[in-house]
Amino acid sequence: MDIYQLQAIYVAQQDRILLRLNTHAHQEYRLWLTRRMLTSFLPHLVQVSEQLTPAQAPNIGHDTSHDGADRSALTKFQRQEAVARADFETAYNADLLTLPIGAEPLLPSQIQVMQLTNRHLCLSFQEEAQGDDKPRDMQVTLSPEILHSFLHLMDLVLKAADWGVVTLPAAPPTESRALDDFANAQAPRLLH
Repeated sequence: MDIYQLQAIYVAQQDRILLRLNTHAHQEYRLWLTRRMLTSFLPHLVQVSEQLTPAQAPNIGHDTSHDGADRSALTKFQRQEAVARADFETAYNADLLTLPIGAEPLLPSQIQVMQLTNRHLCLSFQEEAQGDDKPRDMQVTLSPEILHSFLHLMDLVLKAADWGVVTLPAAPPTESRALDDFANAQAPRLLH
């Protein structure tokens, strides 16, 4: 499935996140993401996104680049580039879309992540069958750029949900921030 747009909305009444995926073929796939599912799924997805970071040169080892940067720094840089190129301003287009798995969002009980050979990820979502219903499932392939945009979107919606789940690690204080703190510190007072 070729993803065109993503939308994630926290629905307080359901205490879930509604994820909508719009494809170039004018199809929309809807998923409910629960807190329990995201707390087990997102750390793994972040880890896999770091493993997808390519080496910058053929002689480079697995953990560093030619300039000595570690893999997490390279991943952070690639994430920032992908998010900068992503279009978060255009409204989600819900016109003339077909719903291949139905109007009711899929409530996955299992998510499988498979790394493909072209640095893409295949996510497989399965829903348990209820009663006589046929189990529903769907697969989506994410390019590294879409993966970074998806993680950014999840980070934003998780802040709105206030579940205490953090997708992306907070940036460590920079050296200039540490110098500013030092420069603005109060001198120690000596008491005799």
